[in-house]
Amino acid sequence: RLLEIVEFEKQRISHDLHDDLGQQLTALAFLVDALCIESAGVGPGLREKLRGISRLAGQAATSLRSVVRGLQPVPAEPSGLMHALQRLTDTHNAAEGVHVHFECPEPVTVENPDVAAQLFHIAQEAVMNARKHASARHVHVALVRSPDELRLTVQDDGRGFSGSNSPFARSGSGLRIMRHRAESIGGDFEVTPRNPAGTCIQCRVRLSQTRQDAPAA
Repeated sequence: RLLEIVEFEKQRISHDLHDDLGQQLTALAFLVDALCIESAGVGPGLREKLRGISRLAGQAATSLRSVVRGLQPVPAEPSGLMHALQRLTDTHNAAEGVHVHFECPEPVTVENPDVAAQLFHIAQEAVMNARKHASARHVHVALVRSPDELRLTVQDDGRGFSGSNSPFARSGSGLRIMRHRAESIGGDFEVTPRNPAGTCIQCRVRLSQTRQDAPAA
């Protein structure tokens, strides 16, 4: 229930920022641009100041969009989870020393926004653990739809389960949160070691749970 409240509040704040502050910044940029055109006959100092205000408004709008994406990383559309996972892997792939690959053989749509959001956060946490705690060099994220279920898999070639340096010994709370996220959407969560090294995290959700009108777990 706490996870649901957090997700709801994040969505509410992102909508408020986008619909209110975002529109105000856009209107401000247009207004300043219009003033720049109308001030053709005044001194160059004033025109330069107006251009500076326009640039700052544009930069603020760009920063705001970044904040909104952080609060609501999964676009509010059935294909939003696919796009969010691709963006997640692209972002991590840009980091030095690790290769993160996303595989989605066929288009996967998820109508239920809560299911999409929780699956995204599970993938986000798993990729972060693989990079920061398991020292993985390769991470593979896969989203696959079968006739009766949706399956998210994150595999890495990191340290895995053995020893006190295990990523799960260091980030046990992250693992518990991933499991709770899966349970909150009626999903099955599984963590297994890979041979010869690494970890496989998998979450399977019945397709009936991914519908917009699916009851909460």
